[in-house]
Amino acid sequence: MERVIRDIRSFLYTQHPKDLPDLNRLVNQWQRVRNNTPHSMTGMSPSDASCDEPLKKLPAIGYPVKRVVVACVSKTGFVEVESNRYSVPSRYSGRSVTVALYPEKVEVIVNSHPVASHRRSFAKKQTIEHPTHRTDLLSLTPAYKQKRIYLLMMRMNTDIARFIQDGERDGHDPLKAAYTLFRLLVIFGKPCLLSAVREAISQKAVRPDVVAAILAKPVSSAACPVTPYNGSLLAISYEERSLADYDPTL
Repeated sequence: MERVIRDIRSFLYTQHPKDLPDLNRLVNQWQRVRNNTPHSMTGMSPSDASCDEPLKKLPAIGYPVKRVVVACVSKTGFVEVESNRYSVPSRYSGRSVTVALYPEKVEVIVNSHPVASHRRSFAKKQTIEHPTHRTDLLSLTPAYKQKRIYLLMMRMNTDIARFIQDGERDGHDPLKAAYTLFRLLVIFGKPCLLSAVREAISQKAVRPDVVAAILAKPVSSAACPVTPYNGSLLAISYEERSLADYDPTL
């Protein structure tokens, strides 16, 4: 193994690839030459010798591309990884957790169970927070509760922030609007809430009761209870036709 590493290092020192694909091409070319070069003592090339080795097959399930680190949740409910802060449900404050870093997401794990998941940020000094992670902290005082929810909702998404700000210009209380949206978020989830907020903005009706009414329409699926504005579209029927009408070869 040490000899292989030395050979690879010696090979790389003599190469000047233009980019990563070019480097992969050079390494694959070097690998093919070495695999078919007979060994000075055995007289067999690695390709021939591997046929006699009782090697096991690689697992059918791909190896997860991730890096695992151990972190401690702060008193305010955050874990810091690569200079970024990710929120964790506040009940885990002060506990040691496992953080799995995937290329596209960051997952916080407690006792082998994921308790938080965020889109991974490759920027520096960022704070990524999910509003529902703060439910345990919202019981301190009513005033703190409303202000905290307002800040969380304003930071969660630009469309929600625009909805609250436009409503404030129309004379609506921004704290109450943020609290209503937060309650809808807990019930329906973020994707459905964002869809309803965007529909309300498109209708120029930036009121929380409009969003609640949109979400309260008859559900089209368990995943997202947002239906077409014209509910009769869900009852459209059609006459079935044979595939031969479209392709004579069938």
